[in-house]
Amino acid sequence: MKKIFILLSFILSGFGLMAQSASISGRITKVDDQPMPGVTVQALDDSGAIVAAVQTNGAGEFVLSGLPIGATYTIQPLLDVWPLNGVSTFDMILGARHILGLEPLDNPYYILAGDVNNSQNLTTYDLVIMRQVILQLADAFSDSPSWRFYRNDMGFLDPSNPWMGYMGGVNFVQLNDDLAGFDFIGVKMGDLNGDAQP
Repeated sequence: MKKIFILLSFILSGFGLMAQSASISGRITKVDDQPMPGVTVQALDDSGAIVAAVQTNGAGEFVLSGLPIGATYTIQPLLDVWPLNGVSTFDMILGARHILGLEPLDNPYYILAGDVNNSQNLTTYDLVIMRQVILQLADAFSDSPSWRFYRNDMGFLDPSNPWMGYMGGVNFVQLNDDLAGFDFIGVKMGDLNGDAQP
């Protein structure tokens, strides 16, 4: 009888431990809703330590499972490969026309993509850096990864100045239960017309 009680206690405590964890899932796409496979997605705890990491599947989906509940996590997608993907002199022309006010970019994510030096502004210096990468005088955008990721529930108070007045779209969450729909939009730096391949 004592053995049965110990066995039942062990099984019940196991169920209790399983109930102490949850998952965070979502999808990562480009601005045009094209899925992004192969993106590393990390969950970081309060101290910045990586507690889980996965890669998105062919549909751009990810599931971070086994995360202890009650903790706060920062969800961080990462992709820093092939800086020239989608970047050409045509993007420089689009950036120049935007800066001069001749033909402003009408998508806030493409304006963000032009800020390759991460200065929170699209300037001619960004175009200089893009030119260096295009001419292979530089291997990468030194102040930015090749892709940046933004929560897809983010809004803009002023789409023509996307660095001002973000609305929503935080990358952190206090996890109390399974959480779905934690989605991101991937922005290829230097690609101002969205032709980069994910």
